[in-house]
Formats: sequence, structure tokens, C-alpha cells
Amino acid sequence: MHTANFTISDILRRAREKALTIPQFQRPFVWKNAQIKLLIDSISRSYPVGSILLLPKTADITLNSRSIQAEIFEDRNDDAGESAGEAPPEEMPSEQYYILDGQQRVTSIVRVFMDADPTHSYYFNVRKMLSHYLRGEDGTDWITRKRKDKNGHSRKEDQDLIRADVVMSQIDCEIYLSQFSDNNLYTIEEFNGDRRKAAAEMAKVRGVFERFRSYLLPVVTSERDAKFESVCRIFETINSTGTRLT
Repeated sequence: MHTANFTISDILRRAREKALTIPQFQRPFVWKNAQIKLLIDSISRSYPVGSILLLPKTADITLNSRSIQAEIFEDRNDDAGESAGEAPPEEMPSEQYYILDGQQRVTSIVRVFMDADPTHSYYFNVRKMLSHYLRGEDGTDWITRKRKDKNGHSRKEDQDLIRADVVMSQIDCEIYLSQFSDNNLYTIEEFNGDRRKAAAEMAKVRGVFERFRSYLLPVVTSERDAKFESVCRIFETINSTGTRLT
């Protein structure tokens, strides 16, 4: 076994390249909204969320598999700034993997931070972050979702909201938070019209969003020459302690 750390961006890039697939013997994506929000909240607080187990695709082990259950588009920048459309730097294509454990978490991360949920978009409410989250209160009410239109697009009406995929771009995130601070200097109790105080409070929000960009997920990868019987044993052992499988 080999252990490494993936950032959320690493996960998203591999999902975009279709380098992560789900073996057909695994159940579909079943997590509810409350579970997804709890995962995202935990990541924002730098809590551990468990490791991901991957199996490299090789000629010796070929499994019927399917793509991650997410609608991944090359350009999804309805709300994002100009930098969201910039081409990513050239990188070597990712190695192909089966996800043996962690499908629900990986799919949730992709759906939230790539705006790839088929029916909804996830947002962070900055006003609630200032009044509740940054005051040490528990709860996930600062994470919300809105239904997409029939074309799969999302438009926010509440200026307190920043879409989750926009947060992954530091430039777009900075533009939004600067505008939010300027527009709400006299309407948010935490600012009280004080620009210095507003700057300090918004720096804390930036810190939360930076944790998303720097968060590391432990990823355990089985050896390329692993025998099929050992792969089955690993999968069986992992799932015997979790939710009962069919």
C-alpha cells in the first residue's frame, strides 16, 4: 500500500479527466444533502474525514466501472469572475484509478466544488459565516443549495452567497469578498461601519476558504501488482465495518 495526500483541487482535476471511476459492484451515490453539508463543514474546520482507497487500473485487474455521478462541464462560470475561464497549466494526464472506498465523499466533493450536482448548486452564506460560524457556533446553516434551472444553470439572487466552485479560485474569491465588504460596511453588525474591523472579519472568512484550497485528504493506493483476491479481501474488510452492503 502507498499513502499520499490529495488536495481538493487534485480530486477535481482527476474527476475532470475521468481518471476516477466506480466499480459496478458498488452501490450508487446515496448521500443526502445533510451528509454532504456535514462533510463540507468538517473540511472547512480542518477535521479529518477519513482516507480514500484507490486501485490502479492495470491489464491484470479490469473491473466493470462507471463514472462519478456528477455532471462535469469544462466551463461552468455563470457566477465566476474572468479567471475562472483561464486554462489550467499543462499537467501530465492522471493515472487511472478505481475508487474502492470513499465514493460518497469523493462524489460529494466533486458535486459541490465543481458545481456538478445535477439539480442544485451549493453556496456559502458569508453573512451567516460572520454572525455564526466565525463565532464558534456549530451547525451547517451557512452552507445552502439552490435548484438549477432546466438548462443546468444557477443564478443567485442573494448577494450574501458565494457559489462553492468560485471559492476554489483565489482571485474570484477575493473579488467577491472585497465587493461584499464594500457593499455591506454599514449593514452588517459585525462591521459597524468600521473599515478596519470589516477587513479583519473578512480576513477570517478568507482563511476558511483557504482551508478548502489547502485541505489534504489521505489517499491509500494499492500496489499495481496486487492480486484480485487481495483486492476483494480489502473491499470486504472495509465495508464489513460500515453500512451493510447488498
